[in-house]
Amino acid sequence: MLCGPRFGDIANKCSTDKTFALSQAKTHLKEFAVVGIQECYSDSLSLIRKTIPWAKALQLYHENQGIPTTKIISLVDGELIMTKNEWDMEIYTYALQLFREQTETDN
Repeated sequence: MLCGPRFGDIANKCSTDKTFALSQAKTHLKEFAVVGIQECYSDSLSLIRKTIPWAKALQLYHENQGIPTTKIISLVDGELIMTKNEWDMEIYTYALQLFREQTETDN
């Protein structure tokens, strides 16, 4: 869990105070040596190899080449999904920002 431990005072505060949980998660995410993004898998793997010395030996065994099929959802369903995942989207946006900073620094 990015917010903190699963037990104790911080865990209780993370489960009841979403602003605190988001702040904690961002702080912890920034402490990672590398932030990878699934949609940028190859670039993430390259960044891991450059950042972590022992990871240079990592091999890319499988990478999908096809275009995934997507289902069309209604606007109402899309808005509901976005509402229910607001905090996840904020963390994702922050992780994407960190990833871009890391890849820019790397170049």
